[in-house]
Amino acid sequence: DNDRKSSYGATPTDNNKIERNTINENSSVGFSAQIIFPVYTTEYGQAYLGGGPSITYSTGKYSTDEHRVSQSGGTSSASSSNNDKGYHAGVLIIGGIKAFITNNINMFAETHLNGGIMWQKSEWSSRSIDNSGFEQISNSSEEGDGWFYDATFIRLGVSLSF
Repeated sequence: DNDRKSSYGATPTDNNKIERNTINENSSVGFSAQIIFPVYTTEYGQAYLGGGPSITYSTGKYSTDEHRVSQSGGTSSASSSNNDKGYHAGVLIIGGIKAFITNNINMFAETHLNGGIMWQKSEWSSRSIDNSGFEQISNSSEEGDGWFYDATFIRLGVSLSF
């Protein structure tokens, strides 16, 4: 999450004072289950491949509010927001190597390839009022589905087993 508030003062070439508030929130939750197959094993480590299904739900919100006051006393304001929701269902493929530190501790490096189908809905809204009091409001939404692909090229970590 990222919340930010900023104010800009008047400069000799700018007769306006601007105050802007911005909120950016993103969250995601997912589930995946993989079957891992050792490809090559030595006393020092192991190379492996694996794969399985993955499901993810994500949501995001971005909004900004802006208020302007000119030196002459006129004011104007504008606000906009964007809300996204998405679902991803696909297959996750993993390839990696791990080094045996002890019987219960391993260091690993692996790559993830994920692909499948997605469904997404986005909604936008904006509102503005100029210094004469004229107000303009706009709302729109969009739904869609399609295919997705993403990759994590290298993921490093330590695994513990009990």
